[in-house]
Amino acid sequence: MSAAPDHAPGPDRLQETARLLASCQVPERLAGPAVAVLGAGADQQLREDPWRLLLLPQIRPDQADWFARRMLGTGAAPQDPRRGRALTGYLLRRAARDGHTAVPAAVIATALARLKIEDPAQAVEAAVDEGTVLPFEAPDAPDGPDTPDGPDSPDGVVLALARYAMAEDAVAEGVQRLAALAEPVPGAADQVLGDDD
Repeated sequence: MSAAPDHAPGPDRLQETARLLASCQVPERLAGPAVAVLGAGADQQLREDPWRLLLLPQIRPDQADWFARRMLGTGAAPQDPRRGRALTGYLLRRAARDGHTAVPAAVIATALARLKIEDPAQAVEAAVDEGTVLPFEAPDAPDGPDTPDGPDSPDGVVLALARYAMAEDAVAEGVQRLAALAEPVPGAADQVLGDDD
């Protein structure tokens, strides 16, 4: 009988996560999704950063805040950098589910402010530092000395989850390679220009 792969959680890891959730009055049924998203060390990750619960698609910010208060007590401050980082990722995941893989940083900053983040730029920076979010200059952003750069200044910057940004870059590179190697199809130009005869 072969052992399970290292990334596959054993029943005790699932039980540990279920126990942790139950101790905070969170439904134990979320243990499976938590372990699926966070891996075998889900219980430890949630102890270190309770707002990681927001990585589960069915969890809302108010639910993650409640869980964090149960885990950390008075240490669960609204301005905790872990909260800001998690909310930044949450907003970008929600936008991606709606078909927007890149979102203007100003839009994310406004949404973070609505979620009681006093320094949205710091929250975005924490997510960028973690590597889960990447900032890009918007394709139509004006160039010049008055144009601010980086995640600290949302003007002309878009944010994307790193996994989607890298996937889109890979697809774009592949299309460019294909276009560079493609041979023209005889007569295609005439059809594109439109033969109205």
